[in-house]
Amino acid sequence: MKAVFFDLDGTLLCGEKISEANITAMKKVQTAGNKLIMNTGRSLAFIPQVAAECVEWDGRICGNSYIEYGGAVLDRKVLDRDQLAVIYDFCVEKKIPCKFEGEEAIYTLSFEEDESNILQYQLKNYTEYPWRKMERKYIEQGEKLKITKITLCEAVGKKYAGCFPGMYLIDMGHYVEIVCNGYNKATGMKLIGEKLGISQGNMVAFGDSMNDVEMLKYAGIGVIMPHAPKELESSTICRVTCEEEGVAEGLYEIFPELW
Repeated sequence: MKAVFFDLDGTLLCGEKISEANITAMKKVQTAGNKLIMNTGRSLAFIPQVAAECVEWDGRICGNSYIEYGGAVLDRKVLDRDQLAVIYDFCVEKKIPCKFEGEEAIYTLSFEEDESNILQYQLKNYTEYPWRKMERKYIEQGEKLKITKITLCEAVGKKYAGCFPGMYLIDMGHYVEIVCNGYNKATGMKLIGEKLGISQGNMVAFGDSMNDVEMLKYAGIGVIMPHAPKELESSTICRVTCEEEGVAEGLYEIFPELW
């Protein structure tokens, strides 16, 4: 038995769609007794319906610090009041559009002069998600907001890396993710592996970007998409050639006996 972990954006998802070839391949792998685990930087409230329903997921790792298997939460880490306040005040001072991504809602902070950033695009085009406008008074609720991850919706210089206590930055190029210290995409893999008695050698990971580094390194086999940066390459990682059906291509190689 293997556990197979899938990043969403740019890996399983191409835009907001998943190819039928990917879904068919995943179902065959699962029917053969292997486990399918979503492993995304998105928070639980920001999972698109097409991804949530494409297969019967055995587990989900969302925003690095929400970890679930078999419908039971194995671990979760949410931001407290002080952490939320620091980020809110920073974004207001710098006028940086921001998403406070939670388990139940996505709280947005935006400014009128920012009309062409990622946040505005998502608000206009991703209407299925539970968007709420962030207000300073909400911060008093602290952990009750169940915020697991922050996205700064524009590039932020490394000089600000130490501005957020108990958190670290992942530079994604044109935006930045802020995640709780001690959590990355490999954290949930370790917990799920321990629960199932699956070794790292029997883990497979599919990813495409810099927030997938730990996941790809932790797995015995890593698979990256054609557009993935060269920094993700290693002796244990292979690169597929197809964008939309890259997951299916990788699964064909790893599980040849199923086809």
